[in-house]
Order: sequence, then structure tokens, then C-alpha cells
Amino acid sequence: MRRAGRACAKTEFPVRCGRESRGRFAAHAGQVGDSRSDLPLWASLGLSAALDASAGAHEEATVTVDDDGLRGVLPALSRLVAATR
Repeated sequence: MRRAGRACAKTEFPVRCGRESRGRFAAHAGQVGDSRSDLPLWASLGLSAALDASAGAHEEATVTVDDDGLRGVLPALSRLVAATR
């Protein structure tokens, strides 16, 4: 994502959206990541999934999946969404 001639940090856009919607976005959003660089964004979201991730990411994520593709995350996310209904 680019803005004003520079690349945006991966946390900048979703966190800004969360603030602009007074937190409604962030509480119902999630992100899949694999390293400690994802932790700042995860701290502002309601759901985080560590996919084939580093030890630091495993410790902080809502759910962890040891798989080599996003399809492995879907069952775990489905269970979490069903549990919140």
C-alpha cells in the first residue's frame, strides 16, 4: 500500500481505520501473521492467527496453526467465529 509517495507500515492502515470507526473495526477484525513484527497490529485487533510462525508470534496469537498455507487457518478461524456467536 502506498500513500504520498511512501509505503505504509502494515499496521498503519488497519489501526487508523480502527480509530476512525471508534474501535468497531478493530474489535471485529483479525490478521494472519508469522513473526513478532505482527504483534503491534495484533494488539489492536480482536483476533490474531500465527501461521507457521516464530516462537514469539506463537505466544501472542489468539490461535496458532502449523501449516504451510492459509487453508490451514480457515478451520481454526471458523471455530473461533462460531464460539463468539
